[in-house]
Amino acid sequence: PHFGRVVCRLLFLMWIELEEREPFRVVEMGAGSGQLGHDIQQCVTSNELGIAPAVWRRWAASFEYVIMERSPALARRQLHRGLR
Repeated sequence: PHFGRVVCRLLFLMWIELEEREPFRVVEMGAGSGQLGHDIQQCVTSNELGIAPAVWRRWAASFEYVIMERSPALARRQLHRGLR
């Protein structure tokens, strides 16, 4: 979860730098088990970074995480984790 939080923070800073782009779509290619995507989404949805509530609501509303996976078996694991 710690690495996911670090990546989440970097993504948040990118979103700010891009003037709060909406949607802010993150694409991970070949995500394996989907652990990183799960950790990042958990960070965003539960405001683990402690962002001010008004900013966090905009951030969470604009954030999209998409996985491109060739393996059907891994894609099923990722779906089980709530990823798409």
